[in-house]
Amino acid sequence: MRRISAVVLVLISLSIVVVVPTESTYAIDWKYGERLQIPNLPPPPSRLGCYRRSETGRWVSVPCLSQEWIRENVPPPTDGYGKIYGIGYGTTADSPLITAAFVAVQFVKFSGETDTIYGDGAYSIQTNTNTFTGPYNHEAWVQFVYQNLPSAETPFSVLCTWVIDITTEDYWTHTVCMKPPVESLSSTYSATVIGYSVRSIVMSGTTAPYVFFSSSLSTVAILPHGIYAVVAPDAFGLHDNWHGVSGTIIGVGGGSQAVFTSPTSVTTGVAASSCKTLPVISLVKCAPGNAASYYYTSGITAESNNLALLEIPPTLVCANPASWYANWCLLTSRSGV
Repeated sequence: MRRISAVVLVLISLSIVVVVPTESTYAIDWKYGERLQIPNLPPPPSRLGCYRRSETGRWVSVPCLSQEWIRENVPPPTDGYGKIYGIGYGTTADSPLITAAFVAVQFVKFSGETDTIYGDGAYSIQTNTNTFTGPYNHEAWVQFVYQNLPSAETPFSVLCTWVIDITTEDYWTHTVCMKPPVESLSSTYSATVIGYSVRSIVMSGTTAPYVFFSSSLSTVAILPHGIYAVVAPDAFGLHDNWHGVSGTIIGVGGGSQAVFTSPTSVTTGVAASSCKTLPVISLVKCAPGNAASYYYTSGITAESNNLALLEIPPTLVCANPASWYANWCLLTSRSGV
C-alpha cells in the first residue's frame, strides 16, 4: 500500500499549467509578422527559491537576497501608465488566461544610456502583468524584472519576481530576488525575461493524505552571461487573473527613465501563451484558438524610456493552431532615437 501511495503522489504532483518544450530550434522572428516563432525557453524550477542554470541544463540552487537587503537597496518598479507596448486577452470570466509570457530585447544600434535616477548604464527589462483584484479586495500586481545598477557604490543587478499589494503599497513581503551578473548594454546586447504562472496538484501526508493546489510565479532571465530564475509564491492569485502582458527595456525603478543616446535602436518582442481550460498535466496541450484579441500602447508601469517607434504600427501575430506553440502570440516593435 505504501508503494502504491508513493506512485500516486508522484503522478499527482505534476505541474498542470505550463506547456513549454525544453528543446526547440525556434527563435524569435524579427521580420515583423511573416510567421510566429518561439525561442527555446527553459522551463522554470519547480520549488520556491533562486537558481542558476548549469551548462548541462539543470537548475542549481543559489542564495536568495534577504527581505531587508531588498528593501534597503533595490528600487521597486512602480505602477503607472507609460509608453509600453503589450498584449491583451480580455478581462471577462471566459477570457483566455496567460500562463507564460516574455519580453525579449535585441539592440540593433547602441550609443549610450543613462537612467535619470540611477546613473550611467542602469536599466531594467520588465515583463509586467495586468493589475487585478486579490484577497480582501486589494489591488494586486506582478512584475517579472531584471534590474541592472552598475553605477551603485557597489555595482549589482537583481532578478526579481515582484509580487505587489498596490492597496497597501507592500512591495516586499512576497517578493523574491537574487543577484545575477551585471550586464552592460551594447550593439550586440540581447536578453529575454520570462514570467511563468504555475499551478500544481500536491498530495501530502501518509496516514491521512490530502490534496491541495500549489501556485507559484517564476521569473527566468536569459542574459548574455547566463540563465537565472527566481520562484515566488502566487500570494494574490495571478493564475486566475492574468489577461495581459507588457514590457520593454526602461528605467530601473521608482519612476525613472532610461535615456538613450542617438543613434540607438532596439527591437522588442512581447509574447504570451494562454489556456482557456487547464490541461490535466503539463504534457497535455492547451485547447487551440486562444488568440490575443488586441495590443495596447500604454503599459502598466511608471518607468519609461526616450525611444520612439521607428516602424508603425507594431505587428501582432498569433501561431498556427496546428503547431506545438499554438497558444502563443507575439507583438514585435522597433524603436529608437
